[in-house]
Amino acid sequence: MTAGATDVIRGEPVRPSVSATGLLWQRLRRKWLAMISLVVIILIYGSGIFAPIVAPYSYTQQNLDRGLEGPSADHWLGTDRLGRDMLSRVIYSARTTVVVTVTVILSGSLVLGNALGLLSGYRGGWVDAVIMRVGDIFASLPSLMMLILINSAFSERVKSATRWCAVTLLLGRYGPDHTSASVAA
Repeated sequence: MTAGATDVIRGEPVRPSVSATGLLWQRLRRKWLAMISLVVIILIYGSGIFAPIVAPYSYTQQNLDRGLEGPSADHWLGTDRLGRDMLSRVIYSARTTVVVTVTVILSGSLVLGNALGLLSGYRGGWVDAVIMRVGDIFASLPSLMMLILINSAFSERVKSATRWCAVTLLLGRYGPDHTSASVAA
Protein backbone atom coordinates (compact mmCIF):
# COMPACT_ATOMS: atom_id res chain seq x y z
CA MET A 1 0.00 0.00 0.00
CA THR A 2 1.04 3.56 -0.49
CA ALA A 3 1.39 6.10 2.27
CA GLY A 4 -1.72 7.92 1.10
CA ALA A 5 -3.87 4.80 1.28
CA THR A 6 -2.52 3.99 4.76
CA ASP A 7 -3.43 7.45 6.02
CA VAL A 8 -6.98 7.11 4.77
CA ILE A 9 -7.38 3.69 6.39
CA ARG A 10 -6.11 4.96 9.76
CA GLY A 11 -8.62 7.78 9.58
CA GLU A 12 -6.04 10.52 9.42
CA PRO A 13 -6.85 13.38 7.08
CA VAL A 14 -4.71 13.62 3.98
CA ARG A 15 -3.15 17.07 3.60
CA PRO A 16 -3.16 18.52 0.14
CA SER A 17 0.30 19.28 -1.16
CA VAL A 18 1.26 22.92 -1.00
CA SER A 19 3.17 24.54 -3.86
CA ALA A 20 6.48 26.25 -3.23
CA THR A 21 4.83 29.64 -3.71
CA GLY A 22 2.07 28.74 -1.27
CA LEU A 23 4.61 27.58 1.29
CA LEU A 24 6.61 30.79 0.85
CA TRP A 25 3.47 32.90 1.32
CA GLN A 26 2.50 30.95 4.48
CA ARG A 27 5.93 31.50 6.02
CA LEU A 28 5.96 35.17 5.01
CA ARG A 29 2.55 35.85 6.58
CA ARG A 30 3.79 34.58 9.95
CA LYS A 31 6.50 37.23 10.13
CA TRP A 32 4.90 40.62 10.80
CA LEU A 33 8.08 42.60 10.14
CA ALA A 34 8.41 40.99 6.72
CA MET A 35 4.79 41.83 5.92
CA ILE A 36 5.27 45.48 6.95
CA SER A 37 8.40 45.65 4.78
CA LEU A 38 6.53 44.11 1.85
CA VAL A 39 3.77 46.72 2.18
CA VAL A 40 6.32 49.55 2.29
CA ILE A 41 8.09 48.21 -0.82
CA ILE A 42 4.79 47.87 -2.66
CA LEU A 43 3.85 51.44 -1.69
CA ILE A 44 7.17 52.84 -2.91
CA TYR A 45 7.11 50.98 -6.20
CA GLY A 46 3.41 51.65 -6.71
CA SER A 47 3.85 55.35 -6.09
CA GLY A 48 6.76 55.40 -8.54
CA ILE A 49 4.77 53.67 -11.25
CA PHE A 50 1.68 55.83 -10.74
CA ALA A 51 3.56 59.06 -9.92
CA PRO A 52 1.57 61.34 -12.25
CA ILE A 53 -1.65 60.18 -10.58
CA VAL A 54 -0.46 60.01 -6.96
CA ALA A 55 1.77 63.08 -6.66
CA PRO A 56 -0.05 66.19 -5.41
CA TYR A 57 2.04 68.57 -7.57
CA SER A 58 4.32 68.35 -10.58
CA TYR A 59 7.93 67.76 -9.61
CA THR A 60 8.97 70.79 -11.68
CA GLN A 61 6.29 73.24 -10.49
CA GLN A 62 7.96 76.18 -8.72
CA ASN A 63 6.57 78.73 -6.32
CA LEU A 64 9.38 81.08 -5.34
CA ASP A 65 7.22 82.69 -2.64
CA ARG A 66 7.06 79.40 -0.71
CA GLY A 67 10.72 78.40 -0.70
CA LEU A 68 12.19 76.40 2.21
CA GLU A 69 8.88 75.95 4.03
CA GLY A 70 8.56 73.21 6.57
CA PRO A 71 5.95 70.47 6.48
CA SER A 72 2.38 71.74 6.27
CA ALA A 73 -1.05 70.62 5.11
CA ASP A 74 -0.27 71.81 1.58
CA HIS A 75 3.25 70.35 1.41
CA TRP A 76 3.60 67.30 3.65
CA LEU A 77 7.40 67.17 3.39
CA GLY A 78 7.88 70.90 2.91
CA THR A 79 9.43 72.69 -0.05
CA ASP A 80 12.94 73.22 -1.38
CA ARG A 81 14.69 76.52 -2.17
CA LEU A 82 12.69 76.98 -5.36
CA GLY A 83 9.34 76.25 -3.70
CA ARG A 84 8.96 72.79 -5.25
CA ASP A 85 6.96 70.24 -3.28
CA MET A 86 9.35 67.69 -1.76
CA LEU A 87 6.73 64.91 -1.50
CA SER A 88 6.08 65.13 -5.25
CA ARG A 89 9.79 65.04 -5.93
CA VAL A 90 10.24 61.97 -3.72
CA ILE A 91 7.33 60.18 -5.43
CA TYR A 92 8.67 60.98 -8.89
CA SER A 93 12.16 59.87 -7.87
CA ALA A 94 10.76 56.42 -7.03
CA ARG A 95 10.39 55.97 -10.79
CA THR A 96 14.18 55.87 -11.01
CA THR A 97 14.23 53.07 -8.45
CA VAL A 98 11.73 51.07 -10.49
CA VAL A 99 13.70 51.51 -13.72
CA VAL A 100 17.06 50.65 -12.16
CA THR A 101 15.66 47.61 -10.35
CA VAL A 102 14.06 46.16 -13.47
CA THR A 103 17.18 46.86 -15.55
CA VAL A 104 19.50 45.25 -13.03
CA ILE A 105 17.33 42.17 -12.64
CA LEU A 106 16.86 41.67 -16.37
CA SER A 107 20.42 42.44 -17.46
CA GLY A 108 22.33 41.03 -14.52
CA SER A 109 20.65 38.01 -13.03
CA LEU A 110 18.58 36.77 -15.93
CA VAL A 111 20.84 37.39 -18.89
CA LEU A 112 24.42 37.66 -17.66
CA GLY A 113 24.20 35.21 -14.76
CA ASN A 114 22.42 32.49 -16.72
CA ALA A 115 24.66 32.91 -19.77
CA LEU A 116 27.84 32.67 -17.69
CA GLY A 117 26.44 29.73 -15.72
CA LEU A 118 25.44 27.84 -18.86
CA LEU A 119 28.84 28.49 -20.44
CA SER A 120 30.62 27.43 -17.27
CA GLY A 121 28.59 24.27 -16.87
CA TYR A 122 28.79 23.31 -20.55
CA ARG A 123 32.51 23.92 -21.07
CA GLY A 124 33.76 22.94 -17.61
CA GLY A 125 37.48 22.73 -16.90
CA TRP A 126 39.49 25.93 -17.06
CA VAL A 127 36.54 27.97 -18.43
CA ASP A 128 34.51 27.04 -15.36
CA ALA A 129 37.43 27.87 -13.08
CA VAL A 130 38.03 31.29 -14.69
CA ILE A 131 34.33 32.29 -14.62
CA MET A 132 33.92 31.21 -11.01
CA ARG A 133 37.13 32.97 -9.85
CA VAL A 134 36.13 36.22 -11.58
CA GLY A 135 32.74 35.87 -9.92
CA ASP A 136 34.46 35.37 -6.56
CA ILE A 137 36.52 38.52 -7.10
CA PHE A 138 33.43 40.59 -7.88
CA ALA A 139 31.59 39.09 -4.91
CA SER A 140 34.45 40.01 -2.57
CA LEU A 141 34.44 43.70 -3.55
CA PRO A 142 32.16 45.98 -1.54
CA SER A 143 29.56 46.98 -4.11
CA LEU A 144 28.61 50.37 -2.66
CA MET A 145 32.21 51.55 -2.50
CA MET A 146 32.84 50.35 -6.07
CA LEU A 147 29.76 52.17 -7.35
CA ILE A 148 30.80 55.39 -5.63
CA LEU A 149 34.32 55.12 -7.10
CA ILE A 150 33.01 54.37 -10.59
CA ASN A 151 30.46 57.18 -10.42
CA SER A 152 33.10 59.68 -9.28
CA ALA A 153 35.50 58.51 -11.99
CA PHE A 154 32.92 59.30 -14.66
CA SER A 155 32.28 62.75 -13.12
CA GLU A 156 31.07 65.38 -15.58
CA ARG A 157 33.10 64.15 -18.53
CA VAL A 158 30.45 61.63 -19.49
CA LYS A 159 26.86 62.38 -20.40
CA SER A 160 24.23 61.28 -17.88
CA ALA A 161 22.74 58.62 -20.19
CA THR A 162 26.10 56.88 -20.41
CA ARG A 163 26.47 57.06 -16.64
CA TRP A 164 23.02 55.50 -16.19
CA CYS A 165 23.88 52.63 -18.49
CA ALA A 166 27.23 52.04 -16.80
CA VAL A 167 25.84 52.15 -13.28
CA THR A 168 22.92 49.82 -14.03
CA LEU A 169 25.18 47.36 -15.81
CA LEU A 170 27.66 47.44 -12.93
CA LEU A 171 24.84 46.95 -10.44
CA GLY A 172 23.73 44.02 -12.56
CA ARG A 173 27.24 42.61 -12.49
CA TYR A 174 27.19 42.19 -8.72
CA GLY A 175 24.02 40.08 -8.75
CA PRO A 176 24.72 37.28 -11.27
CA ASP A 177 27.56 35.62 -9.35
CA HIS A 178 25.20 33.44 -7.36
CA THR A 179 23.00 32.84 -10.41
CA SER A 180 25.90 31.70 -12.59
CA ALA A 181 27.23 29.43 -9.85
CA SER A 182 23.76 27.85 -9.41
CA VAL A 183 23.23 27.36 -13.13
CA ALA A 184 26.72 25.88 -13.61
CA ALA A 185 26.10 23.33 -10.88
